Amino acid sequence: MKALWSIIRFTFVTRMRSKTFIAVSIIFALAITVLFAIPAVVSMLDNGEDHDAKTLGVVDATPAILEGLSRYYGSQDDPRFKIMEITGGEQQAREYLANGEIAGYLQLYDQGDAFPRAVYKSRGTMEFSTLDDLQAALSTVKQQLAIQEAQLTPEQMEKLFSPVSLTSEQVLLNSDGEGKSIEEVMMAYFLVYIMIFFLYMAVIMYGQMIATEITAEKSSRVMEILISSVSPIKQMTGKLIGICLLGLVQLLFFVAVIALNVTANPGGLEMLEALGFDLGKLEPSLFLYFLIFYLIGYFTYGTLSAAIGSMVSRTEELNQAITPVMVLIIIAFFIAFYGTQDPNTMLVKVTSYVPFLAPLIMFVRIGMSDPANWEIWLSIAIQLVAIWALSWLSAKIYRTGVLMYGKRPSLKELWKAMKAYGI
Repeated sequence: MKALWSIIRFTFVTRMRSKTFIAVSIIFALAITVLFAIPAVVSMLDNGEDHDAKTLGVVDATPAILEGLSRYYGSQDDPRFKIMEITGGEQQAREYLANGEIAGYLQLYDQGDAFPRAVYKSRGTMEFSTLDDLQAALSTVKQQLAIQEAQLTPEQMEKLFSPVSLTSEQVLLNSDGEGKSIEEVMMAYFLVYIMIFFLYMAVIMYGQMIATEITAEKSSRVMEILISSVSPIKQMTGKLIGICLLGLVQLLFFVAVIALNVTANPGGLEMLEALGFDLGKLEPSLFLYFLIFYLIGYFTYGTLSAAIGSMVSRTEELNQAITPVMVLIIIAFFIAFYGTQDPNTMLVKVTSYVPFLAPLIMFVRIGMSDPANWEIWLSIAIQLVAIWALSWLSAKIYRTGVLMYGKRPSLKELWKAMKAYGI
């Protein structure tokens, strides 16, 4: 036990002091800080800009439409346009546009009794937001003119324009309680997306770290010295636990950076509120499942990476050898991302029980839908059995692989060596 603890401590301390770990942690911390600082920076830049509304020319508009547009934008606290009537036709509008006196102009074409056809003309391109804004303005003017013609009473007008109440709620088929509101689903979506991304990055980074460390020790012949003092199984277990602790420390560091930015930066808090992010709407059990499936995912891929690393004699061959592991996590990532949009499809349900895929996908189901408790714990049980079986197999491969040098052995050669060593 003392030898195991020594390996855990050595692996943890050595990797935490490494330049790569420190650099990655600082870069991500700075990225998080910059992300939370963006609203404050944008606010500072906005304060120095001219907020005057752009001038919109209107050509061939009736007095009623012109007055309606002016009233629409005049009633806004921060209007996008101020309206200018152009009486000299389109030629004059083009001159104003060339001189920069207007941002664009609205050309209206008479359609008899129907509302005029409108065309917005400017020197810009891809002005979708401008078109949406103008369409809303013209629709409002059209409604107002129709109301005036119909001579509706103020009560009728209020009833006509009162907003329709519409909310969204998820139906929970496995529970008699109320479903998740749109706010709760959004909170779960954010956490699920963060978990997917973090686990994906952690598996790539820490799995590669485990395999690289074992391969480096083997290629430098340090492994032969280590085997004489500590059994290969303890070596593998110690490295896995040590790097797992390293990953948890890094995760806590990122959480602390986020918490510090939220509390110390009012702009960051405003950004979260603008996104509708409210931790009070999250179920506490979701954080527990976050940790459970993170550990399951780490040990699943970590043991496999350790076995692959023990089979490779040179670090140059490692990337090619570990490619199948990367393919598995990429497949899991894409299915999980698809599951955030529709977590109740058969593909998502089936893969939430499949080893290597379930750590990501079952967590998506928990966050975005309502799997029954027995489904969750069945998936966890399957993953634990898979980790045990994989650890047993990886330990045998590790004990054999660390003693085999030269070219990377095939599975047949590895099996023969395992039988020869009596493993």
